[in-house]
Parts: sequence; C-alpha cells; structure tokens
Amino acid sequence: MYVLKSFTFWRIYILVVAIFIFLLAAIFFIAERNLPEISRAHFQEVTDAEVNHTAKVLSAMIEQYTITGDSIQQIVTEENLSGINEKVRRIVSISPLVDLGVVITPEGAVGFSYPYEYDRDLTEQIERLVQRTEVTVSSDFITGVESPIIGTTVPLYNGSNEIHHYIYLGSFTQENLVLDALLNQKNLGSGGYSAVVDQNGDVLAHALRERVGKNISDRPIVEKIMNKQSGYEHTINSEGNAYYASYQYIPELEWGIIAQIPESSIYDQLRDFRSSIWNMALFVIVSITFFTYIYARKTLEPFVNLYDAVDKVAEGNYTKTLDVNVKDYPEMKNLIVRFNEMVHNFNQSRKEVEYRANHDILTGLPNRYHIEQLLEQEIVTCDENDQSLALMFMDLDRFKILNDTMGHQIGDQLLIQTAIRLQQHVCENCTVGRLGGDEFLILSKDASIEKVSNIAKKILKDMANPFIINSKEFFTSPSIGISVYPKDGQTKDDIIKHADTAMYVAKENGGNNYQFYTPEPTNLLSKKYIIENDLRKALKNEEFLLYYQPQVDLKSGDLVGLEALIRWQHPKLGLIPPMDFIPIAEETGYINHIGKWLIKEACRQNKQWQQNGSFYIPVAVNVSPWQFRDKNFVENIKAALDETNLDPKYLELEITESMMHHFIDTIDKVHQVKEMGIKVAIDDFGTGYSSLNAIDQLPIDTLKIDRSFIRDMITNDSKAAIVKTIIDLGNNLHLNTIAEGVEYEEQATFLANQDCVKAQGYLFSKPLPPEQLG
Repeated sequence: MYVLKSFTFWRIYILVVAIFIFLLAAIFFIAERNLPEISRAHFQEVTDAEVNHTAKVLSAMIEQYTITGDSIQQIVTEENLSGINEKVRRIVSISPLVDLGVVITPEGAVGFSYPYEYDRDLTEQIERLVQRTEVTVSSDFITGVESPIIGTTVPLYNGSNEIHHYIYLGSFTQENLVLDALLNQKNLGSGGYSAVVDQNGDVLAHALRERVGKNISDRPIVEKIMNKQSGYEHTINSEGNAYYASYQYIPELEWGIIAQIPESSIYDQLRDFRSSIWNMALFVIVSITFFTYIYARKTLEPFVNLYDAVDKVAEGNYTKTLDVNVKDYPEMKNLIVRFNEMVHNFNQSRKEVEYRANHDILTGLPNRYHIEQLLEQEIVTCDENDQSLALMFMDLDRFKILNDTMGHQIGDQLLIQTAIRLQQHVCENCTVGRLGGDEFLILSKDASIEKVSNIAKKILKDMANPFIINSKEFFTSPSIGISVYPKDGQTKDDIIKHADTAMYVAKENGGNNYQFYTPEPTNLLSKKYIIENDLRKALKNEEFLLYYQPQVDLKSGDLVGLEALIRWQHPKLGLIPPMDFIPIAEETGYINHIGKWLIKEACRQNKQWQQNGSFYIPVAVNVSPWQFRDKNFVENIKAALDETNLDPKYLELEITESMMHHFIDTIDKVHQVKEMGIKVAIDDFGTGYSSLNAIDQLPIDTLKIDRSFIRDMITNDSKAAIVKTIIDLGNNLHLNTIAEGVEYEEQATFLANQDCVKAQGYLFSKPLPPEQLG
C-alpha cells in the first residue's frame, strides 16, 4: 500500500491517465457531434425501405385478392348459383388470405356467410358497392366483428349483364398472417413500428394489435396521407413522443403506409456508444493502473520502511518517531526530521483540542459535555455499588443585569472568581463544571442529603463575601437547585432537568438559598416560565398597554397631571399587573426595551391629547434603576420627545430612592434630563435609601409620598408624623409633594391641612385607559 501513498506514483499515473482521457474525450466529442446526424440519415433509409417493402407486399396481396375475384366471376354464373355457397366455404377454408365469405343480394340482404353468422343490414355498403361493376379490393367493408377488414368485392352478372349477387371475401387485419408477419419485423428496432391506415384515418393493420381499428386522423402524418401525400419527417405523437417517420400513399387502394422509429433510438445508440467508450476506458485505466503500480513499486522499494512508519502514525500511534539514520538515502534525513517535528506538534495540538472539547475556556472548569459524561459514568457506578449521587445546579442572581450594566469584562472576572471559590470549598469527591453563562454544576459522588446541604451552605456563605474586581467591590448571590440520583431521576437528563427546576424554585424564594427537587408542581414557577418565555414577544405582538391615573390639586380639585402605568394583556394569562412581570424583565435585562417603549408611548399619547384639545398637563413615567443605568438612557428620552414632538415640560420621570446607590451616575443623568426641561420626581419617598444631602444636590421637582404611609396615617400617629415631615421637607425645599394611594376623604382632608399640594388614588380615580380620559 505504500506505493499508493507515493507522489511519484500518482504523478506518473495521473499523466498517463490524463493523456488517455484527452484522446478519449476527442473521440467522444467527435462521435457525439456527428452520430445524431448519421443516425437521422440512417433512420430515413430504414423507414423508406420499410414503407416500400410493405407497399410491395400489399400490392402482391391485393393482386392475389383480384385474381381470386376474377376466378370466381368466371366460374360462377346465374345457372350454377346453387354451388356458390360451397365455393365460398372452400375458399375461406383453404386460403390464408380469406377469413370471411359473404354472399349478398343486390338489395343488401345476406344470403350466406361463413364462418360467421352475419345478418347485418348492408344497405349502406351495397349503395357503395353498386358503383363498382368490376372486381375491387378495398377496406371500406366493415363487419360486425370488432376488427377492420380488407378484401375483395366480386359482382356476379347474369346473362343480361346485370348484377344478381355480390360475393365479399375478406381478411381481418388483426388475424392476417401476411400483414402480421410484415408489420412485426424488427427492422425498425426497439420502439419502432409500421402501420396501414385507410382514407378515413382508421388503422387497418399495426405492429401493436391493440391499436388496430382506432382512428388517428388527427395526426399530422395521417392528415398528409389523407391528402394523398408521401414523404419523410420528424413528428410527435399524441403521447408527446418524438419519431422519425416515412409515409406513402397508395392511390389504387386509397390507403397509407407509415413506418417510424422513435427519436430516442438516437440516444439508445449514443448510450450504446458511450457504454462501449466507458468499457474501453475502464479497461485501459485498469491496465494503466496495473503497469504503473508495478513500475512504481519497483522504483519506490527503498521507501517501504518510511511508509510503514507513517502508516503506524496514521493509525493513531502518535508517539511513533522515525530513525534519522537512513542508510543510502541521506537526502531523506531532513524529511524524517520534519516528520518527527510534525508528530510532536500534532500531539500538542491534539491535547489542546481535547482540553478545549472538555473544558470551559473562560474558567478552565469542565464544560457541559464533560460534566454530562462524568454524570453518566457515575450513574453506572452508583448502580453497580448501590450508591447515590447529588447534582447541584447553581445560578448567579441578577448576573445578567450586572453583566449588561457594568460590562462583559467585569462579568467574566466575576465568573472566573466564582469558579475559583467553588473549587476551593467543595468536597474532594465533588466536580465543579460550568454549564454556560452564569450557570454552574457541582457533581457530588456518594453524597448524603446532609453532606450536600453542608456543601450548599458553605457555597452560600462564601459567595456572600464581596468580589474585588478592578479595586471595586461587587456582590452577587447564588440560587442552588439540588437533585439526587436515583431518587429524583433515572437518567442524566432527568437529574440535570430536576436540579434546574429546583434552582428556579430557589430563585422564586428570593434567591441566595438552596432547594432540593420535589416532584410536586409549582404553579408560581409555571407562571414565571410562561411570563419569561413570552416577555420578549409581547412588544412585537403589541400586548403592552398604558393606563393613566389622574393626579389632582388638593385645594382646587383640578386635574394637574397623570401617571402612566403599564399593563400586559397576555393572550393566555389575561391582564398581568406590572408587579408580576417587571421584576422578571429586570432580571432578564429586557426592562430597557420595555422602558424605552413606555416613555415613547406616553409621549405620543400626551401629544395626541394636546392635538385633540383635551388638556395640557404633564404625564409621569416610572423609570427602572436598570433602565436609568443604561448608557443610552438620555439619548432614548431625547429621541422619544423628538419623534412625538412633545414639549419636554409635559414629561415627568419618576426615579426611586434605590438609585442613590449609584449617586454619581444618577446625579449626572438627572442634570442632563433637567437641562432638557423634563421634570423629575422621587417615587415612594421614605421607603428606600436616601439622604438629605443627596436630595439637596439632586435637581428634583417632586417628592411622592409612598402609599404605605398614607394608608395608616389616620390611625397611626407615627405614620402621620412621617407624612407631615415629608410634606414640610418638600415645602421647605420648594418641592411639590404628591401623596399616593389616597382612598378616603379623611386622608385627603388631612393632607390638604398639612399643605400637601397634590394627590392620586382611588378616591379620585382608578387608572384608566386613554380613551376614557381624552
């Protein structure tokens, strides 16, 4: 086999084969170019000869019919008419050209017929025959038998030279031995045939018997025969097949003869020719291969050892190297040295590929494929030793938000440090792997529930410590789901899926905890799955709606503003309040898309109210902390105002106190939107993180008092004091104060007495769709 790996062998072989193929192609090209035309000329010769031969045979057959008719006229007279029936019977019995004999009166009545009983009314035929006073041969006499018939009509005369009877001697064209032998000759090849038609286009005889009796007068060639023409041409039959056909009109019978060969015969000949060429080519190439191989084997004998060594490497023995001391061939030493280097480099590359196939490139941990392989192996071990194992599915809470807001480099560093912590704190029998994104798997062999719980607690405790990245502290927490084999599943896929399900339960419980898998369904988890899966399609499907809650002046009762509140009209779950999907949108990072749409839609609706002459008041829009941290936040606000042509003073942004955690970034963006003329309010004031210094530095317009204080202020003196303090703070800082969640007159009166400027709540109006406001 080493010869087949030699470049020298292939160079000689390809050269010889190329020369042969060139010559073969030249022959093939010439033949392909000329063979069709040669075939067409040959077809004309064959079909013309077939037509002429058929015409001669028909003429001879007709002449025989005429002779028979003449002899009958001479021997049958009116005096010996009694013997005519026996004469007809004898002729039919002994003549190969006669299948039917009929004696007919001048009035068209059948006096005698043999061998078939024939009582058909022949008046119409007699009217044609009466025109003939001589013996004639024709095909126009058609019997009741389902076959065309050809033969001779013999008029019999009395002494007064009047016709006293007719004798008809005919042959069924389907049974005529002469025609059958004639038309079934193989001169026309496979698919070719000849046929005889009469002046009406009826087939009298055909190589294919089932076509006898059919009318083909609509065919162009038959039409030409009916017009008394002869010739040769290319034609297409009713089935769409192409033929080369010769045709001849016989005047004395008013018949036509057709002989045709299918055009496909040309391609049959081409196919036969190609087959011969390919057989010859195969033989020559095999011969070339054999002799070239013998020559190359003899020439390349010194390289056998080298090829053997290469074969061993090719079989997977990557440690095999070659001896550089090659006797008698010093020029190959460099080749062998390079080969040894190639084997070494290949080994290095193979190890790196294997490592990359089984490990996560970022963290160096085993990847999903590797972990799944280990899990499958450990399941087999557990079955053999009657042991159990546990799989922990860990996900970092709010990682996507951190990754999107702080950048992928910070996110990657957090993942790397997480991998290091997990490897440092899990047990010796544990394997840590990265599933992808912020998801990790911890496989614990021969683990008890208590042991796994302790590992999970240790991870939670360690992950509570800050991550130091670029000299800054970052915090995250894990949600851990745990499934146990064989209790929670019999396959690796079941174990992974159930650990994943348990992890989602941990997230639903607020994150930063671990949960063991339980088979009981969780409706809340199912709903979250639906919301998370359908959230991205909601904007595209225009499922989000904005409702607007009026804000009123507590002194005058006038409408002074509106707050835009988003709703989700889900096709299956119905109207979903924001508290059910906004946290999920923030968790998945989709809140920026929703917030961008919300601001633009509120601006558009407010502008529409102004154009309708309804009112000119500001509309307040809630801004999520994650949306506010988007680097394009200010540009998105400006784009919404530009697209809707809304004056900025009619837009108010409500931010939460939690944004104070990022005070520098917050104050910068608040100043930018204020410079545009947009109003800014702090929502749910008094419930979050804030300081008087921060409020003093922020260019805000309004403090919104959280509904939790308003709800209990009439019955709770502490809550009433807080409300009064916030109102006094706002008034002293020249800020508007709006009370949320006002539902009773007592609440509104108390707020008005404390100089609260505005209020909103169900006392004044519930949130309304835009058509009920404008």
